[in-house]
Amino acid sequence: MKRTESSISDIQSDRKYDIKQWKADKKSIEDTLTKTLKEHILAKNIEQFQAVLTQGVSDLNQLYARLPFEKNTLAPEDSFRNKCLRQFFSDLCSTEGSSQFITIFISILPLENEPIQQSKNQYPIHIALNAKAFANAETLLQLPTVNVDAMWQKQTPLMMLLKMATGATFGAVKQLIMLLGEKGADINLGDYRAHPLSVLCNSTSIELDQKRDLVEYCRQHFVCDLDSTFEGQARKDVEATFADLKFDQQRSEITAATMESFLLEGKSQEFVNEFDEFVVKSPEPSKIYDLLQKAVIRNRIRCVQKILMAVEQNPKDFDPLPYKEVISKTIKLVCAKGQPETLKLFLKHIEPAEIFNERPLGLVCVRNLAKKITNELCECLELLLEDSRIAFDKTDHENKGALEYAIEHNLGLVVRRMMGVDKHIRMPE
Repeated sequence: MKRTESSISDIQSDRKYDIKQWKADKKSIEDTLTKTLKEHILAKNIEQFQAVLTQGVSDLNQLYARLPFEKNTLAPEDSFRNKCLRQFFSDLCSTEGSSQFITIFISILPLENEPIQQSKNQYPIHIALNAKAFANAETLLQLPTVNVDAMWQKQTPLMMLLKMATGATFGAVKQLIMLLGEKGADINLGDYRAHPLSVLCNSTSIELDQKRDLVEYCRQHFVCDLDSTFEGQARKDVEATFADLKFDQQRSEITAATMESFLLEGKSQEFVNEFDEFVVKSPEPSKIYDLLQKAVIRNRIRCVQKILMAVEQNPKDFDPLPYKEVISKTIKLVCAKGQPETLKLFLKHIEPAEIFNERPLGLVCVRNLAKKITNELCECLELLLEDSRIAFDKTDHENKGALEYAIEHNLGLVVRRMMGVDKHIRMPE
């Protein structure tokens, strides 16, 4: 594809851009912002904290807007994704007594449902609980948009609370469990070695009367499915501990958290079996595409297929275009990991070319082939080359396309295929 004079001029301008100075400016804003915010926290100056954070986020967004290649970069960033601000928020969540500042922070940057990479991908609520910052945890759980069933290392907030209950923490733990009950948390999710009520009954950290108090509360305020998992061990544990407490037989509701738990545990058959019921009860496209991304991350190909077939069969209900950002990000992950069978499913069931061209997928494959040549990556690149919807003129932040990158890294097998010399990528002997 020939570049116009205008596009060549834009490229030259991009290459002249001083990225080192840009990074220095970014660090300067970040350092000044976090230093000033910490000072206002120490002074308990809430109004100034809000004003400084608002201005700092605005300054960072203006800085990101100066990047001439921002839309083409493989890893776009803005103030919402800013690592420094996410680390600051993580520290804030783990510091007890920060509730008011947490509320203000989230009103400006809504990170309450975002895993914080700098903190081992914990969600804010898990960060607060692990730090025993119970007041902060209460603030987070009271947010109307918070995911009360967020899972980190296979544990929901409710499971974490049941595990960390001791004589000293009992009051604070019970208060948070009551809040989770009011918010409709699912007690049947969590650590897959045992049902949460089994964990509670077998706990040696609290007295028997405290244990009874919590079990009784759970019986009254949660939908406790004691029979569907772990061969009914939860019912055996409850009845062995408290013979007078009777739990009705009831099946837990199929929620997004339930479906996610199937993905995490590798229960693909259960996921497929329950998916149709889940879609009927929770037909929100955002939840469907969130599950799709998580299925790809876990390489649950049967689950990916089930979701994509539902998307294709329900184009009005699950129109993929409004979600092209998350879908294209997911496809990029497929290409980067070299998952040709999964890529075939996306190419088969997702139609709009805009989704596939939101990111430079061909370049993603070539970049990873430059690191290590594998049959899987080669097959992914072949699939993209054979699909007429895929544009190969997409570039990275240095304005290098897939072909340029292949030439630069001496990937002759890729160059010959892209130039039409070879009909297929020929793996080296």
